[in-house]
Amino acid sequence: MNAKRPQSLQHTAQSSGSPVWQRNHLGYWLLLAFAVCVYASGLGGHFIPRNGDEMVYAHIARLTAASGHWLPLVSELNEMRNTKPPVLFWQALIAGDRGAHWTLWALRLPSLLYTLCVTAGIVYLVKQLGHSLRLGLLAGVIYLAFFCTFRYGRPYLTSAAETFWFNLPIMVLLLRHARMGAHYNVFSWVLVPAFAVSLAMGLLYKSFALIAPAGACLAWVAWCLNQPKKVSGYAALAAKVGISCALALGIFALWFVIDPDPQAVWKEFVVGENAGKMSHNQGYWRTALWGGSSMWVQLLGYAQNAGLLAFTVVGAMVLGVSSAWHLARSAGHSVRSASHSMRKAPVNNVHNKVAATSSTWPIAQPVLWAMLGCLAVWLIIFTVPSQRSARYLIPAMPWLAIVLALLWQRLHALWFAASLVLVALGLVLLSAIGWAQYQLGMASTQHLLVLGASLALTLAALIASCRATYVRGALLVATFAMLASFNAVVAPLDSSATALTTAHGAQWRGKNIAVPEGFNGQFERYQFILPGNRFSTYDSAMPLDAVLPKFDAVMWMGAQPPACAAQKTCAIIASRWDVRTRHTSGEITLRNVLNPQEWLFRREWMVSRLN
Repeated sequence: MNAKRPQSLQHTAQSSGSPVWQRNHLGYWLLLAFAVCVYASGLGGHFIPRNGDEMVYAHIARLTAASGHWLPLVSELNEMRNTKPPVLFWQALIAGDRGAHWTLWALRLPSLLYTLCVTAGIVYLVKQLGHSLRLGLLAGVIYLAFFCTFRYGRPYLTSAAETFWFNLPIMVLLLRHARMGAHYNVFSWVLVPAFAVSLAMGLLYKSFALIAPAGACLAWVAWCLNQPKKVSGYAALAAKVGISCALALGIFALWFVIDPDPQAVWKEFVVGENAGKMSHNQGYWRTALWGGSSMWVQLLGYAQNAGLLAFTVVGAMVLGVSSAWHLARSAGHSVRSASHSMRKAPVNNVHNKVAATSSTWPIAQPVLWAMLGCLAVWLIIFTVPSQRSARYLIPAMPWLAIVLALLWQRLHALWFAASLVLVALGLVLLSAIGWAQYQLGMASTQHLLVLGASLALTLAALIASCRATYVRGALLVATFAMLASFNAVVAPLDSSATALTTAHGAQWRGKNIAVPEGFNGQFERYQFILPGNRFSTYDSAMPLDAVLPKFDAVMWMGAQPPACAAQKTCAIIASRWDVRTRHTSGEITLRNVLNPQEWLFRREWMVSRLN
């Protein structure tokens, strides 16, 4: 081994057999390339995993683009206009060429680019910190394997942007630490305005309130990497962080200056969107201590975000707590022995044990503490609001990916086996869905073959995992194969929506079409399915005969074609397959879970009146 390489890597090479970052890294390049292809596949689809509010923000962006102005934001939804800062909508205006290329693919492409930039940052950072490209590739692959990255790192309403901007200053500090050493002042005054702009960009994508976790993480990392020795050093560090955060808030506040309606911004965004998250009609402490959004549930937020890697995250948490407990007991026992015998040697032995333990890590101990601190900051801060969700922890997921990569070889194989059980269950369910699609005539033979290839790769990974030496790599391969299988399952649904667009043709542009009201602005999806028309919403409980005379066409949901078609009082223009997203209690049971045609799919008919 090169003599210039850190001694920690030498310890690592001797522990845990042959660590994954000491092996050939071609497989990780291939897996990373496969992951990127999976993420890019179906980017413009209507059924990708996403935030349920995506169409709300697409609606605001479209109407703002149509207004010809950057501000104020425009919406037809009551009390849902200034629900996010303007940069999110300006991004859509630029990506969609102010409405000239208004497609889901165009709106979502910036989100995917942000996600790939974060991934590249993880790979490069770990390579520089640990002097191992293989370890960096592993961390990047793990980050893309998290289901929260797949779900919230691609849609238009994304968490990728703030994840990038909030973590950029921290990555810069860590890189400077790796290059210049522990005794160099990594947080210089020159970086203050740059960090302020980076933090402000993150705030302008989501909320000014995020300055609390973002600023706290920046302060923690700066302190870990360059612990001041004097009071003046603490004061200088506090000033740099404070000025960076203050400037970021100042840049964010420009929204109130340039918006023609600042009072609406205050009422809708500050009071409604942000202050409202600190209150709950059931009482703060009741929701904090009990229920599905309690503080205790939030403690498993990182595992929930990990998706199919959930058990490996739990294993990492157990390993971390266990190691800290044993180290503390060992240190306490040695210190008590030293105090009893009045000798210094045992105390020195304690420090040697701690140093030996930390030396087995391929990265420096202050860097590791900096990353763990970031995970703790986001978790602690987001247990405070009355509205708790695992997705609020997404900006910290890059650090979880790195820590998990460091622990990858140390975790017991049983944690990976438990995660593979989740993969096996998903394999069975997706197989049932794909076969049901084929039986319903929704999926073609080509669709079925593509799905079969993805599922076969998943099955091959499951078989390979029977050997303990392959179980870690098999989990990553199986995870991405499952994501590819999901893309293959929704492909027939997207083809059905595309067919509907083709069917209505040029003669069905500029028409007045009634669409179901739906949930959280879901009517906006028809702007992408049937572009060039004017849409009005109606209550889906209303009879078709009451709606149809008022419009050129009606989008109507039903298992069978509407009765008026058989009675020759209306005409069916086209139809498409759709997914039922809300089910009544008892509708899905163990008896029919493998028969998704009974509870998952529905038809939507485009019906017009006869002249």
